[in-house]
Amino acid sequence: MFWHKKNVNDAMTLAMDASADFGDVASQAAAGKFNDAAASLKKASATCGGCHAAHRENAADGSWKIKQRPMLRRPLRSALLPSERGAPVGVL
Repeated sequence: MFWHKKNVNDAMTLAMDASADFGDVASQAAAGKFNDAAASLKKASATCGGCHAAHRENAADGSWKIKQRPMLRRPLRSALLPSERGAPVGVL
C-alpha cells in the first residue's frame, strides 16, 4: 500500500478504515439495506476527505499532489568524512 511504504501512520489507519467502510457499503447494499449503506458511504467519504485534507495539496496547474513531509536533516553515513565515521584518517 502507498502509505505503508511511506510509513505515514495516520494515513495508513485512515485508508484501512475507509476500505472497511466501503466494504460495509457493498455488503449492506447487496442485502438491500440502503439506508445503512448510505450511512456507511457518508462515513467512508468523511474518512477519505480527512486524509485528503491532511496529505495532499493543490498544485499550480490545478491538479492535486501529495504533500511533502520534512526530510530528516541527518547526513548519510557515506557523506561523512572518514574521521567523522570513526574510521582512521587515510582510510575510506
